[in-house]
Amino acid sequence: MSDEFGGWDARILERLLATTREGFWFIDNETNTIDVNPAMCAILDRPREAILGRSIFEFVDAANKAVFEREIAARRAGALGHYEVSLLRSDGTSIPCINNATPVLDDDGNKIASIGLWTDVSELKATEHSLQEAKARAESASRAKSEFLSSMSHELRTPLHAILGFAQLLESDADFPLGSTQRDQITRILRSGDHLLDLINKVLDLEQIEQGDLPLDIAPVSPRAAVDHALDVARAMARSRAIQVRDDTAGAPLPNLRADETRLRQVLLNLVSNAVKYNKPGGDVVFSHAREADGGSRFTVADTGPGIADAARGRIFQPFDRLGMEASAIEGAGIGLSLTKQLVELMGGRIDFESTPGQGTRFHVTLPAAETIAAEAEAPPTVIPTAPTGPRLVLYVEDNPDLLELMGRIAERAAGVELISAHTAELGLVLARERRPDLILLDINLPGINGIEARTALRKAPETAQIPVIAVTGNAMAHNRRQYDAAGFDGVLAKPFKISEVRELFADPRAFLSVGG
Repeated sequence: MSDEFGGWDARILERLLATTREGFWFIDNETNTIDVNPAMCAILDRPREAILGRSIFEFVDAANKAVFEREIAARRAGALGHYEVSLLRSDGTSIPCINNATPVLDDDGNKIASIGLWTDVSELKATEHSLQEAKARAESASRAKSEFLSSMSHELRTPLHAILGFAQLLESDADFPLGSTQRDQITRILRSGDHLLDLINKVLDLEQIEQGDLPLDIAPVSPRAAVDHALDVARAMARSRAIQVRDDTAGAPLPNLRADETRLRQVLLNLVSNAVKYNKPGGDVVFSHAREADGGSRFTVADTGPGIADAARGRIFQPFDRLGMEASAIEGAGIGLSLTKQLVELMGGRIDFESTPGQGTRFHVTLPAAETIAAEAEAPPTVIPTAPTGPRLVLYVEDNPDLLELMGRIAERAAGVELISAHTAELGLVLARERRPDLILLDINLPGINGIEARTALRKAPETAQIPVIAVTGNAMAHNRRQYDAAGFDGVLAKPFKISEVRELFADPRAFLSVGG
């Protein structure tokens, strides 16, 4: 390097420039002298002699030359800082670099030289590219998993819908009542079907939580209804095993919470049902409540079961881990507690437990307090017009023959309902225009034109635009429901639905539509 920096300082500077990994490009404005350090030679893959006397523009392609010209103009206008540009190496390949260009000024503020400090970012770019590819693969896998679960939800719910539907028809058939043995067998079918449906719903809930797509309606709620419902279900489960379920909150007011009422009910039901399932015959389940110092509520569910070993404490909230109970006769998939924990935390609460092997377990759920629930303003009574004279005409569009048969059987038992059906959307559109039904039940997964496309066609046709249309689907995750809302459906009937739901819908479609399905 030049000795103009003088004496001892020049030697230090030369040593720094010779050893640094940053490329150094120096241009003297007066003499037009160009110099570079070893790191700059390595970046350009050229000896120093092949660089001296040449313009930096000789080491870029056309696209990067334009970058240079833009940045030089910016710096003439006073801009400072770094920018990214790719340089050409001796073999014609490009190397991405960050250039921090700095003017050198004399005492009067005149520019006498320029310094470029160059950083080779090729490894960083390669890492960034790898991370982007990994992220893309992860997002693709996540989308594929969501699509798979959504598809499997439909594929599982459709046959389950037929199983539970026809079983309910047999159970409620007043014309051909079942004997005690047959009724017991139907009860077992319905119980097993409900267990499978519960498993499907929990898996989908976990997926929606993972995707950040689980809708929650956090608001001030009274927990009494959720507590009573959970304990009623627990007592029904406990009878066959002589387990006593005690409610220490009975008769006492419970403070209001900030929670999603539906998910609160789900949390409490899972905890008390687990306390029954994993208890000993003749054991006890005790539900209690205590106020926290901050005004929140702490609910405790205690059982007298075998307890949880210390070695298993870290696995208790892991999904699909049943802590060695997989081979037992107790139904379950190891999803409930994992889902419960995530729901509690999404509602701003926390869950923990204490357990003594051989004596039992106590689960605690703490949720934040809420202000007093304001009384709803008294609204004028809704005047519902009387039903049209003659039977109500309902069109059901469904490609599954078993489900068409099931809906037909339900309609036969519903007073004042005439059901017509179509196995394709194309035929359904024709029937809708010709018969002008009072209500259309439209399956989403149809061959040819699907349900969403059919809904759009119904809205565009003047003769069918005002007919209420219910989406009938096994895909009822949050993002699916938003899609159905956007398509203009007036409600959603999720498979497998209860016969009672359909009877209520047939009896008064307007009440069903008023709550959005």
